[in-house]
Amino acid sequence: MDGVLFNKTKTILIQYPTAKTGAYTIPNSVTGISDFAFHTCIGLPSIIIPNSVTSIGSQSFYGCSSLISATIGNSVTVIGYEAFRECSALTFVTIGNSVTNIGESAFRGCSNLSTVNFNAVNCTDMGIEIYHHTNAGVYYSFSGCSKLTTINIGSEVTRIPTYGFSDCSGITEIINHATMPQTIGSGAFNGVNKTTCTLRVPAASVADYQAATGWEDFVHIAAIE
Repeated sequence: MDGVLFNKTKTILIQYPTAKTGAYTIPNSVTGISDFAFHTCIGLPSIIIPNSVTSIGSQSFYGCSSLISATIGNSVTVIGYEAFRECSALTFVTIGNSVTNIGESAFRGCSNLSTVNFNAVNCTDMGIEIYHHTNAGVYYSFSGCSKLTTINIGSEVTRIPTYGFSDCSGITEIINHATMPQTIGSGAFNGVNKTTCTLRVPAASVADYQAATGWEDFVHIAAIE
């Protein structure tokens, strides 16, 4: 099998030859994607990461400029630093329900990303906990995703990270399932048009969001339909 190896803890990792092309489903025998595993694989149009995989390494898909869709399985807990950075064709991402850490700049520069589904239910930040990669803080996880139009935020979210969605100028709808308004990090929604973007929240929480710091900047706050 191409590029399959064991690390010192006997986790089955995968490295993918840069020159290979075509859609790819990672084998169920693989339990981890190593750092740089698919780095600059410019012929990769889609990736399916099965439930056997528990971690996605740093810069593992960095610069995969033809990658259009990524499905991340329900056992992945960590998406590494800059894992999908500069995947300029990426339009659709599904993040499974076990993710607890997303690395700094993980999806930064994915300028065509239009839909992100967060399936996480055990979460603390934006449907997931944002991974603290450096002492400087956690920034830019989806920064510059200018075609992102809709985001779904899980019910147990407690914080939106600093610059998390900065320069995501295409966002027109935020569906936020948390009953308590989250703390919003500095610049989290810089560049989002808060006069036209609709923020949808639980019906009983509309007034709370209208009064909450950061959230009150959104002109249109309505109940989730």
